[in-house]
Amino acid sequence: MHRYSLAHSRRLSCPANAPCLSSQTRAPAELRRRRLLSPSSSSSSSSSSSSSSSSSSSSALVPSLPSSCPPPEEGAEERVASYGPLVGALRRHLPPRRGQRPPRVACPGCGLGRLPFELAAMGYEAQGNEFSYHMLLGSHFVLNCCLEPESHEIFPFVLCSANRRGASDHLRSVRIPDVCPRTALPPNARLSMAAGEFVEIYGDQPGEWDAVASAFFLDTAKNIFLYIRVIASMLRPGGLFINMGPLLFHYSHMPSQVSVELSWEELRPFIWGWAARRDVAGEEGRGTTEGMGRRERGSPRCKYFVAKRNTEPVTGKSNPVY
Repeated sequence: MHRYSLAHSRRLSCPANAPCLSSQTRAPAELRRRRLLSPSSSSSSSSSSSSSSSSSSSSALVPSLPSSCPPPEEGAEERVASYGPLVGALRRHLPPRRGQRPPRVACPGCGLGRLPFELAAMGYEAQGNEFSYHMLLGSHFVLNCCLEPESHEIFPFVLCSANRRGASDHLRSVRIPDVCPRTALPPNARLSMAAGEFVEIYGDQPGEWDAVASAFFLDTAKNIFLYIRVIASMLRPGGLFINMGPLLFHYSHMPSQVSVELSWEELRPFIWGWAARRDVAGEEGRGTTEGMGRRERGSPRCKYFVAKRNTEPVTGKSNPVY
């Protein structure tokens, strides 16, 4: 049985050198039906958006688990809204084809790894990237240590007393995972994980990727120009940059931190300089702000776009911001 490898190296290469999580048997039909980003459901959700993003802090680890690997009634709406547009765009513009090399897709800031897991199950060569060691530990636990669906009971809201309707709402439990990764992936699935900071991992991989699928990732940068420059570099000509998420900017509320915080109007010309626009949609929010009991609805201004890499060389330099 191959295992998902949680490496400490700066760069963890794709499946030839980094073992994929795989199985000797296909998932039973009832488990495959329970996967909430199946090809039929994801491609029809191409213009949805969500507000839930993975945090790099240890306190965010457990609350992230229900969204990333819950029973079907927990987190399904958030997952389809966040990942559905990305998966739908990939299947429209860059579908896996029988007898051909599977498209290579990088998923930066993937949290617990649900998006690359879904893409690998659909036939893509998917690599997740995550900086937070707490998220990496969580993804390792779900991918490698959960032997059956719903095999573990967690209490993700127990430390949060806000936004409760009932006195015991915060004591509600959730069973994870909704599927067993060891059996839900086909034997030839190609899934890997690169542990480390995005720019450090992918800054020296020019033209090696067919697509970058980012969900609630761009605004985690201190210098968003640096992220976009690396994405432009790592994509081959004709490759896709698919993004879903707001521009909330992770460090904007921290007085002691400095970050480059731009509007979409200011950021858009920089992206289109290296890409031909394919699809652009949304500044409306249809995601949720997590709470307990009944979830309180929020309206983040999410930007969804699909951009096709042109042949313009990546020139100039963007400096890190500390």
